[in-house]
Amino acid sequence: MTLELRPEITVSPEDIFGRKGTFWREYTGVDKLFRVADSIDEVLPEVKSRGLLLTEVWKSEWIVWRKGQVLEEAELSFFTDRVDEFVWVAETEVDKFNALFGENQSSE
Repeated sequence: MTLELRPEITVSPEDIFGRKGTFWREYTGVDKLFRVADSIDEVLPEVKSRGLLLTEVWKSEWIVWRKGQVLEEAELSFFTDRVDEFVWVAETEVDKFNALFGENQSSE
């Protein structure tokens, strides 16, 4: 699988974070996440090809950012599930994902 939005494959925060997903849902207002890759290893080359950086900031949470940005300015967040380590993007960040990695974006 390549890095692409799969709108037909969704999960709830509870599917990703277990019982903590309920609190995460209430805090973020996110009801579902979309699968975008089979592993974080598939994401890294795409991020690098666009001159961006990828960092794990918390267990199972990754941010895409540009050199010089602070956490609050990060471009996008990815989440990996605890079982299969698939990569997911929150419904609230789909537009950001498409702007960075959508079909109209090409690698350098």
